[in-house]
Amino acid sequence: MPQLRQKVLHKTWWPWYQLNPPVQDIQDYYGWEIAFYFAWMGFLTRWLLVPGVLGLFVFLFRQYRHDNIDEDEFTPFYGMITFIWAILFLRFWERHEHRLAYQWGTYSLLQYERQKFFDVRPQFFGYMRKSPVTGSVETYYPPFLRKLKYIVSAIVTVAMLSVAFTVMIISLNLQGYIHPTSKPTGWNKESPHPFHIRELSVLSEQGQIFDSNSWWRSLLPVILHVICISTLNAIYRVVAEALSNWENHETTIEHRNSLILKRFLFEAFDCYVALFYLAFY
Repeated sequence: MPQLRQKVLHKTWWPWYQLNPPVQDIQDYYGWEIAFYFAWMGFLTRWLLVPGVLGLFVFLFRQYRHDNIDEDEFTPFYGMITFIWAILFLRFWERHEHRLAYQWGTYSLLQYERQKFFDVRPQFFGYMRKSPVTGSVETYYPPFLRKLKYIVSAIVTVAMLSVAFTVMIISLNLQGYIHPTSKPTGWNKESPHPFHIRELSVLSEQGQIFDSNSWWRSLLPVILHVICISTLNAIYRVVAEALSNWENHETTIEHRNSLILKRFLFEAFDCYVALFYLAFY
């Protein structure tokens, strides 16, 4: 019987033009460890068609217009699409992997997954009800209430991000980056800079307190900006923890993910928005 299975496998082996390997036949003969490898290779090969074909079109269009990679305005969009593709690829592969694991009887929860689904936070509260799934009594918190709290958390976060953005605008004015002389062809009386604050930008001129041509005076607004960033980040850490507790997440992982998301979005914006401004605007 194994020899017969081997002959069938050789006859139906993965040809070069077939993107889907015979994973079930491979699993029956070699076992699930080898089958998962070929399942991964086939899945990756099929998904690579998307950035591959799209990249080919971008390359041919660039050649047609005789542009280099720095002149082609479609290359950044291709990079963004590839970034999104990579995220979706990992998510869909996890689904496919779990589906095969259930099918082959090899599925088991990792420590992280057991904690994610079963580790209930001691601070979680709600009202007692009979579970419609298991029939046992459980603590239940209405999801729509948590969604309303998400909206409030987003409003609070956006408000604090507005403060961080205002601090950045003030700092760039004091450093002389937002000044009519920085880009005279683009910023003038007919087309003023939307964030130019004349009373602050004049302080970066020669002889002023934040003279941008002075090696030490030009550092003063930078130091002040760093102090403000550190202070805002410290304040938002407390705010993010309070908001995450208020949202009343059921498991420790959900609470932790909510806290990480808030802090990452705020601190990444607070620390790096000035660099993005200088690079692209």
